[in-house]
Amino acid sequence: MHHPLQRWCLGGGYSKVIPTSLPIGRGEGKDGDYSAGGDCLMSAEPRSLGFLQGIKGVGRAAAVCFIECRSDPASDSLATEACRCLFSTASSSSFDSSYQQTAASKNVRPPRPLHKPPPLLSKPIRPTTTRTRSFTMPFKALLLDIEGTTTPISFVRDTLFPYSLSALPAILHHEWSSPAFTPYLSAFPASKRESPETLVEYVTELTARAAKDPALKNLQGYIWSRGYLTGEILAPVYDDIPRIMSALAARGIKTYIYSSGSIPAQKLLFGHSTQGDMTSQISGWFDLSSGLKIASESYTKIVAEIGVEAGDVLFLSDIVKELEAAQRAGVQVGLSVREGNEEVTEEVKKKYRVLENGFDPILEW
Repeated sequence: MHHPLQRWCLGGGYSKVIPTSLPIGRGEGKDGDYSAGGDCLMSAEPRSLGFLQGIKGVGRAAAVCFIECRSDPASDSLATEACRCLFSTASSSSFDSSYQQTAASKNVRPPRPLHKPPPLLSKPIRPTTTRTRSFTMPFKALLLDIEGTTTPISFVRDTLFPYSLSALPAILHHEWSSPAFTPYLSAFPASKRESPETLVEYVTELTARAAKDPALKNLQGYIWSRGYLTGEILAPVYDDIPRIMSALAARGIKTYIYSSGSIPAQKLLFGHSTQGDMTSQISGWFDLSSGLKIASESYTKIVAEIGVEAGDVLFLSDIVKELEAAQRAGVQVGLSVREGNEEVTEEVKKKYRVLENGFDPILEW
């Protein structure tokens, strides 16, 4: 028969085992009155009722010992061979010889260990232990958007876009027939590249509506490279970004970039930034070749390339539709709220972990 596990308290100066659910002091049990020692202050709920006789061979205890036993609720008898001392205030091993016996003949299971001692009514008696606190981040990879997340939106709209449009006519005039420029030119629809003037008009239209067109993004990256290399363009990156990357790297967490801008353009931005060359802090780059940022399949593909589970990736962006797509793929998300970003309603903010003007809080998640 399986005997339920119960806990009892053996008080100083008494050889009886007191059921710990009963009041400390004098009480009435199955076999009459009993008394608990003054040091035996403990309360717990046993699974059977009734007064239980003392443990064979214990004698008068010199200290408090908390024990657990298996008893037969039908007869209120104690399976004395299946008792053990959980912990005591004495260093003597005399308790062990009395409590840690095996009742093989009664088919009694050994008592289960406790994870912590039961609560005491008086000053706690606890063994001396040393606990070390380990810190584990709730994600293994950080995936960052750029515009509105690592870099002000104004930089893209007020610096990069105007620069590409102003430089485009001269580039088309000099490189229209250049083999090196052909891949950028042929990416546009044939009807939109019948002449340099036609292409300028089409690119201006796409830029005005901030189209996420791969051909446009590649062409822009090609043009911006000249501005970065000549020093005409220096990308502003928020002060907290390199600090966050360094702190995460120290914990073994890598940072990746996912932007609608081409990968060459991403590398130029972080290679020529107000924070210096940051490319060594970034472990991978993703652009529209991985898919649209509002499509969940794009994040599934990126997660597979990173080589972790979707739930181990944290994606930060200021665009709610991108966060929704990432969530559908099982990726953790955080909403970037920076000065100059598009306003987000309080109702929307309640749906996400919001990071306002800095990402330092993720180090405490």
